[in-house]
Amino acid sequence: MEFAIVSIVMLLLLATVADFGRLFYAQITVENEARAGVLVAARNPAAYTGACPAYAVTNEIGCAIVAESRGSGVTVTPGEINVSCENMSGTAVACSVTPQGNTRSKVRITKVFSFMMPVLAAVVGNSITMSATVSADQQSMPPAATYVAAASAAPSASASASASASASASASASASASPCVAGFAPVPDLVEGAIPGSSETMDEARAEWQTAGFAPSNLSPGSGSTNKIVLTQTPSGDVGICRSVLTYGVSVTHS
Repeated sequence: MEFAIVSIVMLLLLATVADFGRLFYAQITVENEARAGVLVAARNPAAYTGACPAYAVTNEIGCAIVAESRGSGVTVTPGEINVSCENMSGTAVACSVTPQGNTRSKVRITKVFSFMMPVLAAVVGNSITMSATVSADQQSMPPAATYVAAASAAPSASASASASASASASASASASASPCVAGFAPVPDLVEGAIPGSSETMDEARAEWQTAGFAPSNLSPGSGSTNKIVLTQTPSGDVGICRSVLTYGVSVTHS
């Protein structure tokens, strides 16, 4: 009889300890899920749309979190995931499609954990809210290197023309070897033509945009006004910088 009474108490204590173990395991799993999500967010800051796998192509962050939780018994819903971006001062900023310098991605997961044992429920309540926040610097690529071939000054006009042609050929050869990683390319200058000081037509700008490897649909306007002169390019500060050939886009104005 004494053993029966003591065994009930011991089983209750063991079950309570096991419930605490479930709590610690769930906290570690939530932290791993946030870490898996932020590793993807550092490369694709805006790749989060909620459910997975319904939007797997544009929801790489959410799908990475789901993949990490698979088989753990601690699953999360879109309402428990928060993906944001901030600068190095901690001020929230909009998440760009491509990684940006001096910017961090942050993934926060908030999960409600429910206790099974009445002993813990009587002490701390039926449930407890756990959370994990992980930040990572966005993996932005450095600006593309620009090489300028300077022609030596020559006394004759023919020598100057020869030096200019040689410099142009050298610059073209340097430009052909892209300094960007796979899937990225330097943004071309769609305002200035191949000859310094010259201008480009819309037809030439579209050809240069596609030759650089960027998607034709990401140049606006996409058609018409082929003989009009290109006046501005927006954004203009990205010329020469490596950007994604699939997602990056520009818009131009013409005369």
